Amino acid sequence: MTAIQSDPAEERGRLWSGRSLRHVAGSIALVMAVALVEDTSAAIAAEHRHPTAAKPEAVTQAADIPSARVAARLSGKQVEALSERTETSTTWVNKNGSLTTELSAGPTAVGFPLRTATIRAGSPRTPPQEA
Repeated sequence: MTAIQSDPAEERGRLWSGRSLRHVAGSIALVMAVALVEDTSAAIAAEHRHPTAAKPEAVTQAADIPSARVAARLSGKQVEALSERTETSTTWVNKNGSLTTELSAGPTAVGFPLRTATIRAGSPRTPPQEA
């Protein structure tokens, strides 16, 4: 058997010879590895600057006083106890667990029907109009 040997001068002239093909493949692999590392590090840096997990909104209302106490302690803010709401009062649970009730002379709470009356012009309830 005779081995076929190629002339190095002839191999240099071919564009995709064995040796040059290995150099091209190695260069492409190196460029892709560098690009992958740069993209990964940029993504990690962006995640540290802008965390994807959003902070939950603070609770401002709870169904009853025990629920409001837990929510106030966790959020560090006042939480309204809806079971204690009336037309003229609002009860809040403070972050330390104490209660604060705000009282008013008239109806202030939203959601309660207010008594209103329609008075027709000329009825005995309306003041006379001056000319």
